[in-house]
Amino acid sequence: MAHRHVVMVAIGVTTVLTVLVGLVVNIATGGTKPSLVYGAIAVVLTLLLAGTTMWLFRLQTPDGLKTLLRAHVDEYGRQDWAARAIALEVVDDQGRHGDAREMLCTWALHGTTRLLVVAGEFGSGKTWLLRWLAHDMARRGLSKWRTAPIPVLIELGSLLDKDIATRGKLLAESVPRPVAESDLDGRRGAVLLLLDGLDELLADARSADRVRATLRGIVRAEPTSTRFLVACRAHLLETTDLVQMLGEVIADSDRQDSTRSVVQRALGQVSLPGVVCIEPVSEGKAGTYLLGSKAGRLWKSVQDQEAYRELAHVPFTIFLLEEALPHLSDQTGRIDLPMLYAKAVEAWLSRCDLTATDQSIARLRLEELARAEFALRKGEMRRNVADVLGRQPSEADQMLLDSGILSHLDGRADFRHYSLFEYFLACALHRDMCTYSSHLLSRINLIYMYNVNRFLVPMLMRDEVSVAGRGELVSCREYSMFMAETGWRREGYGIWPSMDAPNGKRASTAGHPLDLGLNDRGVYTAADRDGDVPITGVSWYDAHVYCRHRGMRLPSSDELAASTDLRGEWSATWHSEPDSQLAALMPEGLVGLNPDLRLPALGFRAIGPSGS
Repeated sequence: MAHRHVVMVAIGVTTVLTVLVGLVVNIATGGTKPSLVYGAIAVVLTLLLAGTTMWLFRLQTPDGLKTLLRAHVDEYGRQDWAARAIALEVVDDQGRHGDAREMLCTWALHGTTRLLVVAGEFGSGKTWLLRWLAHDMARRGLSKWRTAPIPVLIELGSLLDKDIATRGKLLAESVPRPVAESDLDGRRGAVLLLLDGLDELLADARSADRVRATLRGIVRAEPTSTRFLVACRAHLLETTDLVQMLGEVIADSDRQDSTRSVVQRALGQVSLPGVVCIEPVSEGKAGTYLLGSKAGRLWKSVQDQEAYRELAHVPFTIFLLEEALPHLSDQTGRIDLPMLYAKAVEAWLSRCDLTATDQSIARLRLEELARAEFALRKGEMRRNVADVLGRQPSEADQMLLDSGILSHLDGRADFRHYSLFEYFLACALHRDMCTYSSHLLSRINLIYMYNVNRFLVPMLMRDEVSVAGRGELVSCREYSMFMAETGWRREGYGIWPSMDAPNGKRASTAGHPLDLGLNDRGVYTAADRDGDVPITGVSWYDAHVYCRHRGMRLPSSDELAASTDLRGEWSATWHSEPDSQLAALMPEGLVGLNPDLRLPALGFRAIGPSGS
């Protein structure tokens, strides 16, 4: 309606001007010019004025879009880390290094490809970079920078239980506020769709299929002028084809747009996914940040310790160090990643004046929330953290929100950072495994949820006993006895989707390692189950809980290296298996060892006193 009103006014003004011009011409020529001149002048003036009015109208930013742009600017300004953000460096797929913000801004304003992937380790600043870019493009848009794209930020993790079958439904999920599809139609600036947390959608192979369908739907619903910036964990590039698939869907979309395709072919452009990887924060930058923080005095006293420096390579753990150092400085045990998170959580809960007992109850509640979130990601239930908390959280749950461990945005509660969800899920796993329950472990695919291993393995290693003795390869009979005594793997052997047993069973449905037949001869026989054949095809977790039950331990990497046995064996410290063994073990296409890996030639020996 406003559009038509403006045009009608423009035509009315043009008509009046045309009459006036006609009178002037008529008087100046003494009435000798034919009426055709008047008509020509009227047409030209009408077209010029109406066209100019339409152009000016299109430049006007609608109120809904202005609200979105202001929300991006305001939301970024409210973040306490925005004022002291660490300058990040990135390297692109051509090996070029540069400032992260400058490189992303250049791509957003002047880039030719439609897809760029920002990859990094957990806590490396991917979300911050996307929010900064949304803030920067919004600021430019509000200042009438007409070539700046319109930023639309989508947190992919929030789409788990949402219907986004249309573009309008997807835009309604944008943060920090929804945007109406009508606000984007006909705008001069292209849309920049910022998709944050691709890895947060994944829990197993089934969810990967669901994510592929979601991504295809997002791309196909967008016009070819829309460009995509996707943030994900670096390991996702190696373990799934999601990014490559997204690039192919975008390329297919471009091919269906003949105008765009002609231009791209003429300029030699292709819509292949570009990748920039966030580099670790240097020791100098991390030290400068922490020395200038509220924990500067404590950091000065521990900065020479390797364990602390190892934790200061990504922005989020640097932020956690600032919070946790007062509680870490008197710690006498091993300083590692789960300890850092535990002490940061302790610091946040302490601000709510919780007693030690209340803090323990709060941690159990957070583990329950992590279990619920995981079940949602697997599609086992349609309840997320917000549903478990309820629409009106209890006083205890409200404290978790007030502490900052959970965040509450637009009625949706979730963990403040995705790695906090992974940490509390690892805590729940550790609690189960201490009682030899594999119920939760057997449902988790630790290839897709790789980072959980970084928390869980150090937690379990704290339970390791220090014993000497002669190491013996564990036999099928010994492991079968252990399973019968403890009930370990009663709920299933776990998930390793890249491997099928010779008998056709999947790892997720088999109830016993021997049922998989993962030995170097093919299929275990009935005699093997009760015999002295060394067991293979077991994970690091299977080996660890066996040793724990027997009061024994896994060998160190040095002990394995000194062994003359060339078979593959798990070491006590995950990722320290000798290279000579790995070269013979690893199937083509796998990079590094995952502690939940099962291979036909991978077993273990237990070290302890004779007779254990």
